[in-house]
Amino acid sequence: MSNLKVTVVGAGVVGLSTACAFQRAFPNADLTVVAADIDSGIVSYVAAGYLSPTVAKMPTSDLAVLGKWTAASSEHYRAIATSADSDAAGVGISPLCELSDKPNAEEPFFAPYVFSCRRLTDDQLDYLLPNARSAGIATGFQAVTVYAQGSRYLPYLMHNLRSGGRVSVRREKLNSLAEAADGGCHLLFNCTGLGASKLCSDPDVYPSRGQVVRVHAPMQKLALHGPGAFYVLPNRDDVVIGGTAGAGSFDLNVSETDTEDIMTRAYRILPALRTARILGAHVGLRPYRRGGSRLEVDRGLLDGLPVVHNYCHGANGVGLSWGSGYTRLNWPLRRCAAVGRGCKLELNLKLNLRTVLRRLKTIQTIFTYKFKFTRM
Repeated sequence: MSNLKVTVVGAGVVGLSTACAFQRAFPNADLTVVAADIDSGIVSYVAAGYLSPTVAKMPTSDLAVLGKWTAASSEHYRAIATSADSDAAGVGISPLCELSDKPNAEEPFFAPYVFSCRRLTDDQLDYLLPNARSAGIATGFQAVTVYAQGSRYLPYLMHNLRSGGRVSVRREKLNSLAEAADGGCHLLFNCTGLGASKLCSDPDVYPSRGQVVRVHAPMQKLALHGPGAFYVLPNRDDVVIGGTAGAGSFDLNVSETDTEDIMTRAYRILPALRTARILGAHVGLRPYRRGGSRLEVDRGLLDGLPVVHNYCHGANGVGLSWGSGYTRLNWPLRRCAAVGRGCKLELNLKLNLRTVLRRLKTIQTIFTYKFKFTRM
């Protein structure tokens, strides 16, 4: 009797999170990860990875879904940050000041999902950041959140994946998703980000160019996130200062003008950074999609093979990837349940997902592989 064969296309943070979540649930399945880039060429490596999503930059307008993604990701990163894996994974806990140029700014969306979040009084904001008001900041919220440094976290996920069992990783530039399924599989996860524009002919996918500057500033312990793509985010190895948001731009070249603008904004609020040594500037293309992230089962793309799409998380890929991975893992089950009573799923090997996925705290339903409907 053959094992379940699953293919994950894409080795960014969303793809690797999905693969790791699936591997935890089905350690005996044959899992294949296919991607053109499986190293530092991926945009996730550039990210500072703070869990501080704002509604304006969210990959979907469904706040209930976003809440689940944020809660699951927050718990996942907290568990790593308080474990012996914290340093290797580049995952930690950090104070964060969320800044706004609006005098009566609402509490940040992420407030219920982090360790603490409170509005700063005017005196507290002035004490914490004496130069903030002269830089146009009117309101501040102090929070404690989690972060995952992309340059450490992705290798950590890949290491766990390779050491977890029946996994093969294939570096290959695909022309279509069908090529990823050529070896035969029962289920395919599409985590291709910007690549989905070509691989599944999605015309709504577009890039947002982001440039950051990395500096050596060990004295900077407080993370800042504010309007106009401004942020100062301490990581394990450096401090990431940003940024830009060039919608529609595919330009991966570092702009000296952007670097100067980024640092000028940072110096206005944090003059102490003037003594920080600049380590370099980096550019990445964030995957966005008109209408929001695509998270759905597609049975019509590859002749009935279930393809689970989960791509285009915008600026929140690292922060929300684990929660999104859970949702993506469960989505085929929810879709099947939506067909209604009187339907059942059939495959050679039947398993009770209530038992297998208990550790993941996912849905409680009876599931059997093959994703083939037959009327009872």
